[in-house]
Amino acid sequence: MILYFSGTGNSRYCAQFLAHALNDQAVDIFSFLCDQIAAEFTSQTPWVFVAPTYAWQLPRVFAQFIRTGAFGGSKDAYFVLTCGA
Repeated sequence: MILYFSGTGNSRYCAQFLAHALNDQAVDIFSFLCDQIAAEFTSQTPWVFVAPTYAWQLPRVFAQFIRTGAFGGSKDAYFVLTCGA
């Protein structure tokens, strides 16, 4: 499962591209952030977290989303960070 956070749309594009290429599902976590809902997901495929790079790191809101969330199923995780350059 591909979970993404996107400010300008670049990370959304990347997540959707990966979802198509990997035959997987891309989920926008924006509503979870706005409503302050803790994540509870289960996936048999590896986790892929996609977000923009802010000051050479994950955006704080996305990192907090991951820390407080529950991600069951697969133990494998990948991170894809996008940048404008």
